[in-house]
Amino acid sequence: MKVTNSSTERRTASEYQSGSIFRGCSVESGAVVPMAPSKLNYRVSVLTFFAKAHPNDECCGTNGLPLTPNSIGIFGRAQLLKSDALRHEHLCTYLDAIRGKHERTIIVQEYVGCPLAETFIGENNKQETLLRIGYQVLAALAHLNRCGLVCRNLDPTSVLVSRDFGVKLYNYGLYHMTGGGRYVSFPIGNVRYQAPEVLLGSRANAKSDVWSLGIVLAELALGCTLWESLKLSQIVRKVLSLVNTQHAVFEKLAREHNRLEVYEAMDAGLRRIIEECLTISPRRRPLAKEALEDPVFDFVRLSSSSSSSPAAASETVGGGQTLVEKHLSLSQIYYLWQLAAW
Repeated sequence: MKVTNSSTERRTASEYQSGSIFRGCSVESGAVVPMAPSKLNYRVSVLTFFAKAHPNDECCGTNGLPLTPNSIGIFGRAQLLKSDALRHEHLCTYLDAIRGKHERTIIVQEYVGCPLAETFIGENNKQETLLRIGYQVLAALAHLNRCGLVCRNLDPTSVLVSRDFGVKLYNYGLYHMTGGGRYVSFPIGNVRYQAPEVLLGSRANAKSDVWSLGIVLAELALGCTLWESLKLSQIVRKVLSLVNTQHAVFEKLAREHNRLEVYEAMDAGLRRIIEECLTISPRRRPLAKEALEDPVFDFVRLSSSSSSSPAAASETVGGGQTLVEKHLSLSQIYYLWQLAAW
C-alpha cells in the first residue's frame, strides 16, 4: 500500500489500489483497463514498479550535492517515449509517466490486441502469417533504431496481435527509461529470448532485438516453447551453448526439440529469415532495417502498399466511426478521460 501523509493522499492511494479511478476496474501491475465505450475499442495498460533506491552510505555525490533519485531519472527518460517522433503504426503509444512516492513509477500505455503468446495461429497460411508478423515487428524495431533506441524486452508477451494479425510492439521502452536497467533492481527482458552477447554482458546493441525476434519466430514455426521445462540457470547454459554451434542454430533447435520434420517441411524463405536472425556473430547478424529488405517480404510490402492507396483509404474512413474516432488521438482521449475521472 502506498504510504501517504494527508487524508487526500490516503484517499488517492486507496483509489489507485482499488481501481475506483478507473470506474470499477481493478488495477494491478500491467493491468489493462477500458477507457471508453466498447464501440471505440480503446484500452490502456497500467504498469507500476519501484525504482532502485540509493544505498544509505551514498546519499551525496562527489560534489557534496544530494544524489538524484532514480525515479526522477526514469521519469525524465520516459519523456522521449511520449514524443511524436516515436509514433509508429507498429508501436503502442506511451500516454503518461507518473512519479509517485517512495520511488514508485506508473507507466500508462496503449494496449491493442492480444499477446502473441495467447494468439492462436491456424495451420492455414501459417507460414505467410508468420512472415507478416515478423515483417511488422522488424518495421517497429527499425523505427526504434532510427530514434536511437533498442527494445531489449522482446518476447511473445510484448508483441500484440489484432484479429487480422496486425502487430504492435508493447512495453518496448522499459530498457530505455530505466537507463539500461541501472535504475531498477529487476532484470529487463526474458532470458529465453536474450541473445548470447546480452548474457555475456553486452549492453546497447540493436542486433540483439533481431535475435529475440528469431527465437519468437522459431517457436511459432516449430510449434513449441523452447526449453519449457528447464530452470532459469539451465536456460542460460542452453543459450550460451549455441555459441559453439557449427551448423545453423535454427536446425539445432529443431533437432533438440524433436521438430526436425517440421523444420525440413518449412518454406525455404521463412527458414532462411529465421536462420539469419539467429546468426551467432552480431557482426554478421542483420539489422532490422536490413532484414526488412529480404525478398521473402516482397508480398507483404506489395499488400501493404495496395492497402494504403487512396481508394482503399476512402473505403475505410467514415465507415461507422464516431467523431471521437475520426478526430481525436488516443493521447487526447486519455487527457479528456483524466479530466472526467478526477
